[in-house]
Amino acid sequence: MDLKQKYTEGTFQLDDFFLNKLGKFKSDDAFKIASIIDTLSDLNSPVDELDSISGFINDNKGNPIFFMIEYYIEEDETVVLVDINQIEVDKYLDEINLNKYIK
Repeated sequence: MDLKQKYTEGTFQLDDFFLNKLGKFKSDDAFKIASIIDTLSDLNSPVDELDSISGFINDNKGNPIFFMIEYYIEEDETVVLVDINQIEVDKYLDEINLNKYIK
């Protein structure tokens, strides 16, 4: 995959596409999502295979916002975040059943 590295901290890389998609969320919501990403430590996936994990935040009015992050792990164990999308609650519940959610 040809990805431009935009930001690296620890073992995460965020490419431009991911950052552009994150920027489509309201700024407060994007900040909350970024804070959750900073706490991720147990992402597992076969090397160089695209995988996903879902999560949720509450906006400033207390409404839940569900999202899914797509990522892959490089051979050096760097996690590359490649996409983020808002999802419906039903999809989030499906991801919980698959144990593919942020705890």
